Parts: sequence; C-alpha cells; structure tokens
Amino acid sequence: MDNVFNIDPKNQNSMERLYLASLFIVCFLAGSDGTEAQTTRTQPTQLELLKPFIGIWQTNIGKDTVEIWDCQSYGEGFIINVSRLTQGQKTPYYINNVGFDPGDGKLKGYVLWPSGDYMTWIASYLPEKKFKADLVINFNPEAVWTRYEMVYVSPKDRIWINYNLAGEKTAEFKFIKIK
Repeated sequence: MDNVFNIDPKNQNSMERLYLASLFIVCFLAGSDGTEAQTTRTQPTQLELLKPFIGIWQTNIGKDTVEIWDCQSYGEGFIINVSRLTQGQKTPYYINNVGFDPGDGKLKGYVLWPSGDYMTWIASYLPEKKFKADLVINFNPEAVWTRYEMVYVSPKDRIWINYNLAGEKTAEFKFIKIK
C-alpha cells in the first residue's frame, strides 16, 4: 500500500498527496478553532443576560402598596423573593425560581406562593433588552394563559407589561432598582 507521507521527489503523485493532506489538516485546524472562538464570544447565555437584574427592585402597585423584588443568583440560576409592603407592613408574596433549559434554549421559572399554589412560565431574553414570557400550565408551551414582558430601559429602570392572549395590554408597572 502506498503511504501518503512516503515522498519521492520524482513522483508527482506523492507530492500532490502530501500537499492535499497538509492542506486538509491546516484547514481543519483553522476552521475548528475559529468556530469555537466565535461562538464563545458572541453568544452570551440567557442566564448571563439576566445578571443585571440582580438586586432589589420596587414598584408602586396601588394605593399604599409597594411590591419589592429581591433577585439573587443561585449557582447558575436565580431566586427572586417577592414581598409587598402595605401601610408599613411587609408580607411575603411569592418566590420565583429561574433556570435555563438547554433542551429548548429557554428560561423557565417556577413561582410558589405561601399558600402552596404555584405557576410556571417559559421565557427568552431578546437582544433588544426585552424579557418575554408566557405563563403556562406545568411548563407546557401549548397551555399559555397569559403573557408578559419586561423592557429594560436603563440599568436602574425597567417596565413590566402584562398582556392578555389577544395581545392587549392589561397592566404596566415601572420598576426602579433601589440596591
């Protein structure tokens, strides 16, 4: 069997095979390194995009009532403790656990109220600083019952907008980062 690397300067086929083998190796190495570097630098994960949300946020939701969101990192995910301050009395409202599902590339959350009731949601953080979520039954993307989005106006301001299934705005709240 003829060896590709058995070079006979008088044999043109040997030189051509060596050239082609070398070209293939160089192209393979250059192509694989470039692809990895590009993917790593240009595509932050959905969870990384939420890191500016870490901190304490609040919004006025009605007469004498402020809702407070305390967002903390939890490993690679997040936990958001939500409470309400009404006439000076602070009451736990719910806890929201946020993680990432690599299977579908979506953020997912599990909300738990003190009563034991729960809710699930599926979302994506979009490049234009919008977090769009569908509230769903048991993480089923086909069982949407309402939608919301958060628009990040600045590092200290964001707007929460609720929509019904017809796409009509049903509520809007401005959150301010206080810590």
